[in-house]
Order: sequence, then C-alpha cells, then structure tokens
Amino acid sequence: MLAPSPNSKIQLFNNINIDINYEHTLYFASVSAQNSFFAQWVVYSADKAIYVRENGRIRLPFTADTLIGCNYLRYQNTGYLNRWFYAFIKNIFYINDNTCEIEFEIDVIQSFKLYCEIPACWIERNHVYEDWVGSNRVEENISIGEYVVDSESKAPFGNNWSVIMYSSFNPANYEAAGGELVKGMYSALERTEIGKISIANGSGVWVVDARDKIKDIVTNHADKVEGVISIVLTPTEFEGGLQDLVWTIKRDPKFLGVNVNNNKLFTAPFYCLYVSTGSEGKLYDFDDSTTGDGLGSITFNIETDLAPTQSVSAIPISYKGSSKNFSEMCIMTGFPQCAWVSDSFKTYLAENSANLLLSSALAVGQIAGGIAIAGGSGGAALPIGGGMIVSGAMSVGHILADVDKASRIPPKVSGNITGTALYSMGNKTFRGYILRPRDEYVKIIDDYFTHYGYAIHKVETPAIHNRENFTFIQTKGCVVRASANNEYDACNSAARAKIAQIFDKGITFWVDNANVGNYKVRNKPLE
Repeated sequence: MLAPSPNSKIQLFNNINIDINYEHTLYFASVSAQNSFFAQWVVYSADKAIYVRENGRIRLPFTADTLIGCNYLRYQNTGYLNRWFYAFIKNIFYINDNTCEIEFEIDVIQSFKLYCEIPACWIERNHVYEDWVGSNRVEENISIGEYVVDSESKAPFGNNWSVIMYSSFNPANYEAAGGELVKGMYSALERTEIGKISIANGSGVWVVDARDKIKDIVTNHADKVEGVISIVLTPTEFEGGLQDLVWTIKRDPKFLGVNVNNNKLFTAPFYCLYVSTGSEGKLYDFDDSTTGDGLGSITFNIETDLAPTQSVSAIPISYKGSSKNFSEMCIMTGFPQCAWVSDSFKTYLAENSANLLLSSALAVGQIAGGIAIAGGSGGAALPIGGGMIVSGAMSVGHILADVDKASRIPPKVSGNITGTALYSMGNKTFRGYILRPRDEYVKIIDDYFTHYGYAIHKVETPAIHNRENFTFIQTKGCVVRASANNEYDACNSAARAKIAQIFDKGITFWVDNANVGNYKVRNKPLE
C-alpha cells in the first residue's frame, strides 16, 4: 500500500494572546466564526506538509529566526479529517539554514470545545448576564476590611423638645389627676406640657419657659410638690397625641469618590445600613426590604410610649417578609430626665400647717388651764396647775424647735439629671449610616469581581459569553460530553477530561484577541 502524499496544511500565527495555562482563551460562537477569525491572522503557511500528530514536533521549510515571533499554529490533515486543530507553539529549533523544527501542544479548548457539550453542573463563579442592584446576593469569601460611613441620615425628630411633667394632680386646677388612655394604654398620671425647647447647634433655646410653671407649684402650691412624679424632655413630634412617624432611607448605588463597575458592591455586606440609637444599633440589608421603589429603600415606623421613662422604637416595615418586623426593630431609651428644687421649709409648713395649728392650740389651752387652776385653788392646787403650765410651755417649745429645725433644712432636689449627653449635642434621635469598605478595599473587591465574576453556587449550564468583552467561568465537578450533533468523532475522552479540568480550575473567554488581559475594557452584561 502506498503511503498518502503529504497534503496536510499548517498555518502559523503571532500575537495570539491566549496562553498554554488556559487562564485565557478566545470565544467563538461557531466553528465558522473561529475559522474566519484565524484565516485573517496567518503569517506563514505550508500546504504540503506530512501528517501532523498531536503534541509532537514538525519540521517546516523556514529558518528558525524567521518564525521566532510565532506563538500559535493550526493544522489540518486533509487526507483524513477535514477540520482544523489548534496548538500552542512551545519551542522553535534550528535544524539548518532552510529548516526548523516546531514543538507544539494541542489547545484542547480551541480544538475540541466547539465539538463538545457541557451539561448543567455546579457553578462556583461566573460573570453574570444581568447585574442590576440586588440581583446577586450569594455570599462572597472575601475580606472587606473596616467599614466607613458613605452617607448618613437623621430620623424626623429631635430638634424640638417638649418639657413634660408627670404628676398626680392636674396643674390647671390642682385637683387629682384623671389619667388618660392613649393607644390602648391607660395612665393614671397627668401628662402636661409645661414648656418647649429648640435645639440648634448643640444649644437649647427656650420657646415657652417651663420654669414659671414649676416655680408656681413650688412657691404657691408647695403642698403639691410631692405629687410631681417626674419632669422629662420628649420630642415635640410625640407630644400631641403620640402620632407615628415615617422614616425612609434610600439606597444610592454609588460611592462618594470611588467609581464602581460591579453592582454587587451595593449589596450586603459591602453596602448596608446601620441604624444607631446612640448607645447601640442594628445592621440592615437593603435587599431584604420590599418597599417597591426598585432600589430597596428601607422604611421605618417610629413609635413611642406614655411612660415617664420614655422609649422610642424604629420598626422596619415590609422587611424580611414581614409587614411590620418587630424582631428587627431598634429601641431608643435614656431620654433626658430633669431635676427640680423645692423649698423644704415651705413644703414643711404646707404639709404640717394643720397639725402645727392644732398642736399649738392644745399647748396654749394647756397653759391657760394651768394658770386657771393655779389661781383658783390656793396653794394646795399649785403643783397641778404649775405642771400643766410647764407641760404646755414645753409643748410650745418643741413645736417652735421643730419649726426652727425645718427652717434650716436646705432646698430639696427631686428627680435626676440624666440622658443629657446626646441631647445636649442635638443628637438624641435615630441616625442611619450607610456603611461600605474603605476606598482601597472597594477597589480590591471591585477588581476581583471584574476579573472573576460573582459567586454563583448553584447548578446551571456553564455560560461562557455573558459579557460583551470577557466572561470568567469556574465549575466544580464539570463533565464534558461529545456533541450529539457532531459531524466529526473528534472529541476524544482525554480531551474531554482536560476541558473539564480547565473549567473546574477557571478560565476566561475573550471576545477580542486584541483585548485579552485588558480588564479596563468595558464589559457590560449581555442582558
């Protein structure tokens, strides 16, 4: 049998920017598109070469120096199989002045991928075909460093304050308190606004002077002072009926001073909301909110109670599937408590005036009776009458001593001055802080996503063309099968196994050879 005549075709290329480590390769939608591209980049060719074997060496009628810039080839053994095989040029050896020898290794991706099928498998990472804010929330195993504040907002209360007195009497008529029922809760105490304060730049300005009201109670109604339970400051927004407030914090998908290419950076934990009470706080994920504005804004109902030790709650609504999520609410306590001073002597006199009058009258009567007995009974009755006189005088002396002692008691301080630190700084309110990593970490994370896409962690058909310029894909347990529509039986088991290994390791498919490795090129999703 005669050996077939040499009729294999070999084409050489330079500046094909894919590598033998299979970190980068070129994307082609079809065999015809692949052929069309490489046909434009041929620099040397040989049409009547001997049969080319995989991963071997071949001699060509060119000097080694002539081909020194070539890094890639393809060949076609037309006598056996009319299709192209692609290979990396590993070395070029000098044989003689007219001949060189090329060492090459088959590129299994370009040679066989288009003749294979990869069914659905576990996808570790991938450049996704859609990247709107909130569409990709799978947890990433990447350090985010320390949080910084990107922006902040303030709840709609805390600039204007009402001075509220809780008492057992009605300050209008000093009768016993009638109590009130607000939001289903009964309080027997009288709740009265006695003044207003406006906080501006950390300083308080009296709008209605509460001191006059306190002074009236202390001086003119000293007997009622003990009925003052507490004097507190409460946000004016809650003073008239305790109405609920609404506070909405909007997600703004941009960072101050830093450009971001990947919208996953605007999802937790890279971008989140921290609501502070001043002493503690809670983190919130914008994507757990369903307010319907398309950006995942978080809305809170702000509610308060009637207690003298007031608390205010910020309750997220339409959050984590709950219309009103009490388990995720923030509670603020420690609102300012006030102290007041009363004249101890006036209070003593007010509280003991009746007893003092009665005791004094009895003592004086006793003295008068003693004198009458002593004067009307002669010498024999004098000891009895004298005793009464002495006893009455002593009673008067005790009364006067008690009054003198009471007059020396310093003014009494009631209540406590507490909760003033944040209030005095004009900061006694909820504050919302949008947190994100520092600029350097934002850049690191954004570059990582640009290079390697997002964590997927689910079973899907591997996608190698989700972006306009490059798409990274990494699988786990990939299986490669010969295409059912393959007209050539040319994807052997060894090639399929290697392709599977490459996909499990991770590989980037590039659309344009000129841009391979250029991660600055625009790479929008192909939605």
